[in-house]
Amino acid sequence: MPPGIWLLGVLGSVPRDRSFIRWQAEPGLLISVPTGSRWDTISLPAAIGLPLLAAALAGPCAHRLGPVLHDAATDLTYWLISPDPEQPWLGHHPLANLLPAGERLKVPNPAPDPDYIDEPTIPGPAVVRWAYWPPVTGTLTSGRWLGHTLLDPGTPVSASHPSED
Repeated sequence: MPPGIWLLGVLGSVPRDRSFIRWQAEPGLLISVPTGSRWDTISLPAAIGLPLLAAALAGPCAHRLGPVLHDAATDLTYWLISPDPEQPWLGHHPLANLLPAGERLKVPNPAPDPDYIDEPTIPGPAVVRWAYWPPVTGTLTSGRWLGHTLLDPGTPVSASHPSED
């Protein structure tokens, strides 16, 4: 399944298909998708989120990371995490915010190039871009791992990635 079809699946089949077709015509187009259905979304300042992403990608658990969106206009990263009604760690990190279910997140096509291999190629400088899209579509970051990593700075980012039980 193409990454864009998976991502837009939260819209329902007809809006998904229409939006996907629009992406094909306009590769840099941002489409608004609701949070809290297939995934929860955590926002972090880019000064925290991008170095965390780089460190995690360098570690042995990189294959367990989900999509991370970077919005240069707001200087935020958005981490798509496994849905979990309880994220108790959120109250303990002042800069991590769980977007409410149904909030709209504007996203670019994760793979506008049909020959997509590693990185999306969007023409021109993108203000909103995928800082990371996993090789296996549907992979989501564990919220518990993200919380543990943010709250325990002494733990190497690549040390562990707990499974979702």
